[in-house]
Amino acid sequence: MSKQSNKTHAITPWKNVAFYLCILLFLLSLISYITGETYGDGQWLWPLLFVPLMLYFLGIMYGDVPSRFYQVSGLQPFPIPFSMQFDRAVLAIVLLFSGITLNGILLVFSIIFGAPLFLTILYGIYMGIVLVELPHSIRIFRYLQHIQITRMNAPDSSTLFKTTSSYRANEELTQGIEKNPAFLESLFGELKKEAETLVQKYSPLGREQQYALNLAVRAGEAVWEARASSDYENVEVLETNLNIVYALCKHADMEPPPDLNEMTKKLKTLKEESGDKDAKEASSAQTN
Repeated sequence: MSKQSNKTHAITPWKNVAFYLCILLFLLSLISYITGETYGDGQWLWPLLFVPLMLYFLGIMYGDVPSRFYQVSGLQPFPIPFSMQFDRAVLAIVLLFSGITLNGILLVFSIIFGAPLFLTILYGIYMGIVLVELPHSIRIFRYLQHIQITRMNAPDSSTLFKTTSSYRANEELTQGIEKNPAFLESLFGELKKEAETLVQKYSPLGREQQYALNLAVRAGEAVWEARASSDYENVEVLETNLNIVYALCKHADMEPPPDLNEMTKKLKTLKEESGDKDAKEASSAQTN
């Protein structure tokens, strides 16, 4: 599966550059206003010119986070805890519409208070820019609506994925660390089945988008659990979740977490130590 579209939903460089440029121009215009001598005829609107754009760009930058996971071809583990991404999307909407509203208010003020024509034109151009960009940012709404619908309509989590849980050790899942192709394919089949089970009919996200997001969330859970179990040296849970990660990397073309090899080495070390311990206990029991 190709990864050429991996960056499709990523924050484009010009948005980052525009955001920091707005901060720079705001500071320069503020310094110019404070050190200058002209304060009448709406000149006080000059320093505020870049504030609504800063809020708008910041909203887009926050809002682009969940939409990166809408394509299987660019699958990455969704950052966990999941609730933080939900809160981040809510904040994105607040920032985005704060910027639009503030820009509209300042545009009206620039007309009422007789600001320089060039300043009024700039406010008008900025309003046009954000309104043109707005449909692309509606994906934030779609994401939040999807989460709400999923919360209301998703099957009981205790009945899902009984045979392959990222939170419970399962003897059948202790073979994949050796990259057994048949086992990983079977495991991915269970992951795929779960992701499809969670697809909601009335979600504003498309079926493929939901499928990709569900796999990404499962991947994030597995990575998060693997890291935690690695720290606590819980061999069974660590192996279970690494199996899930390997299955997704092989069959969903998932972007591997940077510490995957490190966790794999940790698991092998823990299993060797556990084997040595069991051998010593067995030997001691025979001696007694």
